[in-house]
Amino acid sequence: MKILGVNKGKTVRGKRLRFGGCAAFVDGRFVAIAEERVTGRKYAGGFEHSLARVVTALGFESPSCFDVIAVTADWS
Repeated sequence: MKILGVNKGKTVRGKRLRFGGCAAFVDGRFVAIAEERVTGRKYAGGFEHSLARVVTALGFESPSCFDVIAVTADWS
């Protein structure tokens, strides 16, 4: 099973979150990276850049290759 997890980068009320990133679990292999490590911006929120890095690291062509995609939601 291929599972992808992303941090949406905003709360349900639209407040920007400080920490973003993406993680994937594929057949016992775990890959994760923080958005700030890819962008070079401290406290970068969202997942756009880290998603591309994780998908590439696993050898997939797009996020549609995953069986399950989990998205975080902060209700505060």
